[in-house]
Amino acid sequence: MIVKCRPSSHSDDYTIIARYATPKQAERAFSGLQRFLIKLQNHKQTAGWNTSLDTDWHPAEAGINLQKNEVKFQVNTDGFLKQVALTLKRFKPKKIRSIEDHIEVRFSLKTPRGATVATLPFTLPDKDVQLVRKLVKMCGEPAIRNEGRKQFFDWKFVGQAAKICEEKEDIETESRKMEKKGRHYRWSVNYC
Repeated sequence: MIVKCRPSSHSDDYTIIARYATPKQAERAFSGLQRFLIKLQNHKQTAGWNTSLDTDWHPAEAGINLQKNEVKFQVNTDGFLKQVALTLKRFKPKKIRSIEDHIEVRFSLKTPRGATVATLPFTLPDKDVQLVRKLVKMCGEPAIRNEGRKQFFDWKFVGQAAKICEEKEDIETESRKMEKKGRHYRWSVNYC
Protein backbone atom coordinates (compact mmCIF):
# COMPACT_ATOMS: atom_id res chain seq x y z
CA MET A 1 0.00 0.00 0.00
CA ILE A 2 1.40 3.39 -0.99
CA VAL A 3 0.05 6.57 0.55
CA LYS A 4 0.61 10.02 -0.88
CA CYS A 5 -0.97 12.85 1.08
CA ARG A 6 -0.47 16.39 -0.12
CA PRO A 7 -1.29 19.24 2.24
CA SER A 8 -2.62 22.48 0.82
CA SER A 9 -0.65 23.85 -2.11
CA HIS A 10 -1.15 27.34 -3.48
CA SER A 11 -4.76 26.55 -4.41
CA ASP A 12 -7.66 24.90 -2.63
CA ASP A 13 -11.09 23.69 -3.62
CA TYR A 14 -13.83 26.16 -2.70
CA THR A 15 -17.60 25.94 -2.72
CA ILE A 16 -19.85 28.99 -2.67
CA ILE A 17 -23.45 28.32 -1.67
CA ALA A 18 -26.07 31.01 -2.24
CA ARG A 19 -29.57 30.42 -0.83
CA TYR A 20 -32.45 32.44 -2.29
CA ALA A 21 -35.98 33.13 -1.05
CA THR A 22 -37.59 31.25 -3.96
CA PRO A 23 -36.57 28.66 -6.55
CA LYS A 24 -37.36 31.26 -9.26
CA GLN A 25 -34.76 33.66 -7.78
CA ALA A 26 -32.26 30.81 -7.63
CA GLU A 27 -32.93 30.01 -11.31
CA ARG A 28 -32.22 33.65 -12.24
CA ALA A 29 -28.98 33.61 -10.21
CA PHE A 30 -27.97 30.30 -11.82
CA SER A 31 -28.57 31.76 -15.31
CA GLY A 32 -26.65 34.90 -14.35
CA LEU A 33 -23.71 32.78 -13.17
CA GLN A 34 -23.80 30.79 -16.42
CA ARG A 35 -23.70 34.06 -18.40
CA PHE A 36 -20.75 35.24 -16.28
CA LEU A 37 -18.84 32.00 -17.00
CA ILE A 38 -19.49 32.36 -20.76
CA LYS A 39 -18.30 35.98 -20.63
CA LEU A 40 -15.22 34.90 -18.69
CA GLN A 41 -14.55 32.07 -21.19
CA ASN A 42 -14.73 34.50 -24.13
CA HIS A 43 -12.62 37.09 -22.31
CA LYS A 44 -9.90 34.59 -21.40
CA GLN A 45 -9.72 33.36 -25.00
CA THR A 46 -9.03 36.88 -26.25
CA ALA A 47 -7.17 38.52 -23.36
CA GLY A 48 -5.33 35.59 -21.76
CA TRP A 49 -5.18 34.57 -18.10
CA ASN A 50 -4.21 37.89 -16.47
CA THR A 51 -7.43 39.78 -16.98
CA SER A 52 -9.40 42.47 -15.26
CA LEU A 53 -11.92 39.79 -14.28
CA ASP A 54 -9.40 38.68 -11.63
CA THR A 55 -9.49 34.85 -11.62
CA ASP A 56 -6.75 32.23 -11.58
CA TRP A 57 -9.08 29.47 -12.83
CA HIS A 58 -10.61 28.65 -16.18
CA PRO A 59 -14.43 28.56 -16.51
CA ALA A 60 -14.27 24.95 -17.75
CA GLU A 61 -12.79 23.99 -14.34
CA ALA A 62 -15.77 25.39 -12.45
CA GLY A 63 -18.85 23.44 -11.47
CA ILE A 64 -22.27 24.98 -10.89
CA ASN A 65 -25.38 23.32 -9.57
CA LEU A 66 -28.97 24.44 -9.04
CA GLN A 67 -31.06 22.66 -6.45
CA LYS A 68 -34.42 24.12 -5.41
CA ASN A 69 -33.55 27.53 -3.96
CA GLU A 70 -29.75 27.04 -3.78
CA VAL A 71 -26.97 27.72 -6.26
CA LYS A 72 -23.63 25.98 -5.64
CA PHE A 73 -20.39 26.97 -7.33
CA GLN A 74 -17.18 24.93 -7.00
CA VAL A 75 -13.65 25.59 -8.27
CA ASN A 76 -9.97 25.10 -7.41
CA THR A 77 -8.46 28.54 -6.80
CA ASP A 78 -6.11 30.59 -4.66
CA GLY A 79 -9.12 32.53 -3.40
CA PHE A 80 -10.11 34.35 -6.59
CA LEU A 81 -13.85 34.21 -5.96
CA LYS A 82 -14.78 37.91 -5.78
CA GLN A 83 -16.41 38.07 -9.23
CA VAL A 84 -18.47 34.92 -8.59
CA ALA A 85 -19.67 36.24 -5.22
CA LEU A 86 -20.57 39.61 -6.77
CA THR A 87 -22.51 37.85 -9.54
CA LEU A 88 -24.51 35.79 -7.03
CA LYS A 89 -25.11 38.81 -4.76
CA ARG A 90 -26.67 40.74 -7.65
CA PHE A 91 -29.65 38.40 -7.33
CA LYS A 92 -30.10 39.19 -3.60
CA PRO A 93 -29.55 35.87 -1.79
CA LYS A 94 -30.94 35.36 1.71
CA LYS A 95 -27.61 33.81 2.65
CA ILE A 96 -24.28 33.29 0.90
CA ARG A 97 -21.26 31.46 2.24
CA SER A 98 -17.90 30.25 0.99
CA ILE A 99 -16.42 26.97 2.17
CA GLU A 100 -12.82 25.83 1.76
CA ASP A 101 -13.12 22.14 0.96
CA HIS A 102 -10.66 19.63 2.34
CA ILE A 103 -10.22 15.93 2.58
CA GLU A 104 -9.85 14.14 5.86
CA VAL A 105 -8.49 10.60 5.82
CA ARG A 106 -8.36 8.32 8.83
CA PHE A 107 -5.96 5.39 8.89
CA SER A 108 -6.56 2.61 11.37
CA LEU A 109 -4.21 -0.31 11.92
CA LYS A 110 -5.34 -3.30 13.99
CA THR A 111 -2.27 -4.65 15.77
CA PRO A 112 -1.49 -7.34 18.28
CA ARG A 113 -2.21 -6.15 21.82
CA GLY A 114 0.82 -4.45 23.37
CA ALA A 115 2.42 -3.58 20.01
CA THR A 116 4.21 -0.26 19.64
CA VAL A 117 5.46 1.63 16.59
CA ALA A 118 8.93 0.26 17.44
CA THR A 119 7.72 -3.38 17.48
CA LEU A 120 5.61 -3.21 14.30
CA PRO A 121 8.53 -4.27 12.03
CA PHE A 122 8.30 -7.71 13.66
CA THR A 123 4.62 -8.19 12.73
CA LEU A 124 4.11 -6.22 9.48
CA PRO A 125 5.43 -6.69 5.94
CA ASP A 126 8.20 -4.24 4.95
CA LYS A 127 5.88 -2.18 2.70
CA ASP A 128 3.48 -1.60 5.58
CA VAL A 129 6.34 -0.71 7.96
CA GLN A 130 7.35 1.97 5.43
CA LEU A 131 3.75 3.18 5.40
CA VAL A 132 3.72 3.43 9.20
CA ARG A 133 6.92 5.49 9.09
CA LYS A 134 5.40 7.84 6.48
CA LEU A 135 2.23 8.23 8.54
CA VAL A 136 4.24 9.01 11.68
CA LYS A 137 6.22 11.59 9.69
CA MET A 138 3.08 13.20 8.15
CA CYS A 139 0.59 12.85 11.01
CA GLY A 140 2.66 12.26 14.16
CA GLU A 141 2.49 9.34 16.55
CA PRO A 142 -0.71 7.33 16.33
CA ALA A 143 -3.45 7.43 18.91
CA ILE A 144 -3.68 4.00 20.53
CA ARG A 145 -7.20 2.66 20.94
CA ASN A 146 -8.08 -0.50 22.84
CA GLU A 147 -11.36 -2.32 22.26
CA GLY A 148 -11.55 -5.44 24.41
CA ARG A 149 -8.69 -7.66 23.34
CA LYS A 150 -8.06 -5.65 20.18
CA GLN A 151 -5.62 -2.75 19.83
CA PHE A 152 -5.71 -0.14 17.05
CA PHE A 153 -3.30 2.58 15.94
CA ASP A 154 -5.21 5.56 14.52
CA TRP A 155 -3.86 8.41 12.39
CA LYS A 156 -5.77 11.33 10.86
CA PHE A 157 -4.65 13.35 7.84
CA VAL A 158 -6.36 16.59 6.84
CA GLY A 159 -5.31 18.30 3.64
CA GLN A 160 -6.29 19.42 0.20
CA ALA A 161 -5.78 16.08 -1.45
CA ALA A 162 -5.08 12.57 -0.38
CA LYS A 163 -4.35 9.79 -2.79
CA ILE A 164 -4.34 6.19 -1.70
CA CYS A 165 -2.95 3.55 -4.00
CA GLU A 166 -2.64 -0.18 -3.59
CA GLU A 167 -0.57 -2.06 -6.13
CA LYS A 168 -0.84 0.81 -8.63
CA GLU A 169 -4.64 0.91 -8.44
CA ASP A 170 -6.03 4.26 -7.38
CA ILE A 171 -8.82 4.25 -4.86
CA GLU A 172 -10.92 7.28 -5.63
CA THR A 173 -12.14 9.65 -2.94
CA GLU A 174 -15.69 8.57 -3.73
CA SER A 175 -14.77 5.18 -2.26
CA ARG A 176 -15.38 5.79 1.41
CA LYS A 177 -13.59 2.77 2.84
CA MET A 178 -10.71 0.47 2.02
CA GLU A 179 -9.35 -2.49 3.96
CA LYS A 180 -6.24 -4.61 3.65
CA LYS A 181 -5.76 -7.66 5.85
CA GLY A 182 -2.73 -9.66 6.87
CA ARG A 183 -2.17 -12.48 9.29
CA HIS A 184 -1.58 -10.27 12.34
CA TYR A 185 -2.88 -6.89 11.21
CA ARG A 186 -5.64 -5.07 9.33
CA TRP A 187 -5.45 -1.64 7.64
CA SER A 188 -8.62 0.35 7.38
CA VAL A 189 -8.74 3.69 5.54
CA ASN A 190 -11.82 5.93 5.74
CA TYR A 191 -12.46 9.16 3.85
CA CYS A 192 -14.42 11.60 5.97
